[in-house]
Amino acid sequence: MMSEYFHIGFSDPYVYMRIIEREPHIRSRAYRWVSGGAFTPHQYFEWSRLSYTPLSLMNNITIGRILTTIEALHSRRVKMLIDRSQGRRELWRNIRELIEYDRGGVVYQPRPGLYWRVCQIDFKSLYPNIIVRYNISGETVDRPLCRNILKLSWTPHKICLDDEGIVPMSIRELIHLKDLYERLYKESGDKIFSERKNAVKWILVASFGYLGYRNSLFGSVMAHETVTSTSREIMRKARLAVEKEGYKVVHAIVDSIFVVEVETFDECMFLRDKIMRETEFEAKIEAHYIWLYIPKSFVDDRGVANRYYGLLTDGTWKIKGLMIVRRDTPPLIKRAQYEALQKLFEAKTPQELETKIFETKKILNKYIDMIRRREIDPRELIITRHSRTRDIYRRPPSYVLETSPPYRLVYIRKGLDLLREEESLEYDIDKYIDLLYKAWRELPTLTDLYQSKV
Repeated sequence: MMSEYFHIGFSDPYVYMRIIEREPHIRSRAYRWVSGGAFTPHQYFEWSRLSYTPLSLMNNITIGRILTTIEALHSRRVKMLIDRSQGRRELWRNIRELIEYDRGGVVYQPRPGLYWRVCQIDFKSLYPNIIVRYNISGETVDRPLCRNILKLSWTPHKICLDDEGIVPMSIRELIHLKDLYERLYKESGDKIFSERKNAVKWILVASFGYLGYRNSLFGSVMAHETVTSTSREIMRKARLAVEKEGYKVVHAIVDSIFVVEVETFDECMFLRDKIMRETEFEAKIEAHYIWLYIPKSFVDDRGVANRYYGLLTDGTWKIKGLMIVRRDTPPLIKRAQYEALQKLFEAKTPQELETKIFETKKILNKYIDMIRRREIDPRELIITRHSRTRDIYRRPPSYVLETSPPYRLVYIRKGLDLLREEESLEYDIDKYIDLLYKAWRELPTLTDLYQSKV
């Protein structure tokens, strides 16, 4: 790197900034730098290939832009004229119609607590498959002068089947490509196929949201509503299919359903097959938990839809939404919560879990003592924030005015402030102890254990 020149360089934004601070001449070693964070070079290669976008322009490109370019290439192939002057505007509607039709996907507000023997079943690429199966696109939904109309009982919108829509045409090929990369990865074990599959997956994930975006060339709000109403109907059928077999659904979020008291993996497979027959959409077993915990919200006693974790029957863990996986959590708090979770995940029975809950309290007290005695490396207190720029703030904090993201901050008495390595650091002890307690509120208590059904 020190003696060679490159056409393009890839780096995490934070790592890139630190390198430039220490070695400014590194900037000129590459003709163009792409600071993509979690994305890998092979993902950029795949996006470049699919959207015909030069790699030198990939640094500032968005997934929506890549998707629109792919759709534009398909429209060119079928000789469809594109009007870029304005998007498809939704008609005027009253409040009752908005409440009834513009409801989004299924998101339960789960009851917080500890659950045993939970089966999580996910639909595979649910929204993209809905788009493809029902030919949902901006130009096919509520299209005037249509000969072949599809009317669905769960939505007021009508779908034209005279021609295949640009969006389903594009999504169908992306789904096939994702399945191809997945198969090639299983056969060869080559990580390149896994990375390229993930690149296609990101486009598919964005495809639904971009369908209802006001500047989407090939989408519309009506098409977006048709997809969400269809997904609600599919999730309703899935829930009823599970309940007919005597099981209970404790949580559902978008395309995932959580069923409690499923004793074995074979039972889980039976429920998956039942759901697939009832809905006619492909599903997979995402996880079979020995125990699953849904923590309470920080503001009230209700559960949070996208915050849960548990121990799987194969011994692995699954964690969603906790402080340990948030980018703006200080490393010290992450380390403390990780230690506590390690203890909890050693438990496979209620009796073992009871013992581990007591042990987590000792871990909390240990870290509180370390903070009070200032036996902490200051670098473990850093809070990193990436996304917010000056334009987003009505009254930008001083650190936003003084520098640019990613911001490296610490809590001092007056609040968040920039980390200045050349200055001695007097951090706010009470604030970091509060963060520790906040992390511990995401862990199960003895009350949760005693109230759970085993």
